[in-house]
Amino acid sequence: MNIKNEKRNKRGIALLFSVMLSAIFLSIALGVLNISVKELNFSSSAKDTNNAFFAADSGVECALYNDKTASTIFAADVNANTINCFGNETLLKSAFPNFVFNIFSLGSNNNFCAIVTVVKTLDNNTPPGVILTTITSKGYNVGDYPDCTSSNINRVERVLEVNY
Repeated sequence: MNIKNEKRNKRGIALLFSVMLSAIFLSIALGVLNISVKELNFSSSAKDTNNAFFAADSGVECALYNDKTASTIFAADVNANTINCFGNETLLKSAFPNFVFNIFSLGSNNNFCAIVTVVKTLDNNTPPGVILTTITSKGYNVGDYPDCTSSNINRVERVLEVNY
């Protein structure tokens, strides 16, 4: 009878050892999986940031191009209601001195957009006839037509501001 009890005790220890060993391996595997998931989220976040910055930069470039052409659209005496951005006609949502317009279909998947604001101000500290211009471009990696809005939880915004 004494020999049978010793064999049972040895089986219990082996079972306990195997359960503890499998729990350790499982916790290591879950830790590695957690790190991998965080790395994937970080890499997609960096990509979304670049896309939003690209959209904001495109908005600034469009506003600068249209402001510096021979027939300036962002002037007090011009009654334009559209501007040309990257070969597409874009509707101006407001008039002098605060212009607002949206740019769509940017990027490789045509999903990026930007909301651009151009503000013209007269400053008493500058020479007469000099108008200060502020261009603010908010770029998004995801945006719906026509207001550049989205309910996507992974939406990223980047803002560029140019003053001259």
